[in-house]
Amino acid sequence: MKAASTRWRLLELQRQRRAIRSGIELLDRKREALLRALAERAAAASRERARVAAGLDAAETVLHEALVEIGSAAAWGAAAAQPSAGGLAAHDDAVIGVRVPRLLPTLTPFCILYGPGGTCEPLDSAATQYRELLPTVLTLAEEERARRNLERGLRRTIRTLNALKSLLLPSVDAEIHSVEGRLEEEEREEAVRCRAGHAGRP
Repeated sequence: MKAASTRWRLLELQRQRRAIRSGIELLDRKREALLRALAERAAAASRERARVAAGLDAAETVLHEALVEIGSAAAWGAAAAQPSAGGLAAHDDAVIGVRVPRLLPTLTPFCILYGPGGTCEPLDSAATQYRELLPTVLTLAEEERARRNLERGLRRTIRTLNALKSLLLPSVDAEIHSVEGRLEEEEREEAVRCRAGHAGRP
């Protein structure tokens, strides 16, 4: 009965070891996929960041011309006359088990609503350029948030993978070794009893 119980425990431990090794393989594949996705998102964020920086530089140059021509008070007054650019909705997609944001803007068509008095053509141009830059800014925000989420997902995956490799698998292997040792000992004891029984027969 004791030997049967020990063998059952050994089978259970061997099943656990196979499951752990399968988990390690899956997490290894997930880690590689996350690294690829993270590299893609980082490259996309870098491209969008460059586009935003270039657009802001161009718009700020034109805005500076307008401020020189009409002054900051008139420029702020014109800005206050413009309505909101629209709304923004967000939902999450899943990339390799990691939630990444999707930003869905509802931008209204842009038109200049402030009056021509006290303004100038460079101000109109700056306003147009800033407005046209909004989708790129939102794309950059989306890529940056996705990159951060993927980095967190990668860190979690690596922690779990390391725990399986460094803690759980060695623990199960050690217990399997111990159980196998007990089985061998029980088998030796049983062999000794059998020989003693045969020796005692007439």
